[in-house]
Amino acid sequence: MSHLESWLPRYDYGEHHALPIAADAATVRRALVELDVGRIPFVRFLMTLRRLPARILSPASARARPAPSPGPRTGLLTLGGFALLADEPLEVVLGVTGRFWKLAGEILPSESASFRTPPPPGTARAAMNFLLTPRPDGTTLASTETRILCADARTRRIFGWYWRVIRLGSGATRIAMLRALRTSAEETNR
Repeated sequence: MSHLESWLPRYDYGEHHALPIAADAATVRRALVELDVGRIPFVRFLMTLRRLPARILSPASARARPAPSPGPRTGLLTLGGFALLADEPLEVVLGVTGRFWKLAGEILPSESASFRTPPPPGTARAAMNFLLTPRPDGTTLASTETRILCADARTRRIFGWYWRVIRLGSGATRIAMLRALRTSAEETNR
C-alpha cells in the first residue's frame, strides 16, 4: 500500500501518471531527491503563468510572497509550500493546504503533525506522491498521484470549476516532472 493512502485516503479530485525508467530504484531515488522542479522549462512556464494574474492585479502582494524556508532539503523536497509527509526509500509524499483557486494561491502553513485532520473550512488539502516500483528487469516504474480533499460542499463546487481549468496543466506538469526524473536517472545510469 502506498503511504499516500494513509495521508489522504478520502479525496474529491485526483490524477495519476506513470513512466518507466531504465534505471534501478536507488538511482531513480537519488534523481528524485535532487529533482529541481523550478528548472524544468515547462513547469517554470506554468508556474509563471499561474502567478501572472496576481502580479497584474496586485503587484505589491505578489512580490511580497515569502520565499520557501531554507533548510537541509534540496530539489523536489523543497517544493514551495509543500510539507514533507513521508520520505521513504521508494516513496515521497508531499502535502499542502490552501485556497488554490485564489489569485495569490493562498497557501496555508502545512505540517505533517496536523495534515490528517480535516482541512479548515473554505480550503482544500492536496497530497502528492512519487512512488518508485522496482521491476524484475532492473528498471523502475515511477509514478505520481495527486489527491485533493475539499473541506466542504461549497469549496468542492468552487474547486471543481478551478480543477476543470487547470487539470490539463496539472497533469502536464506531473508528466514533465516524471520525464525530467527519467532523463536525470538514465543519464546517471549510463
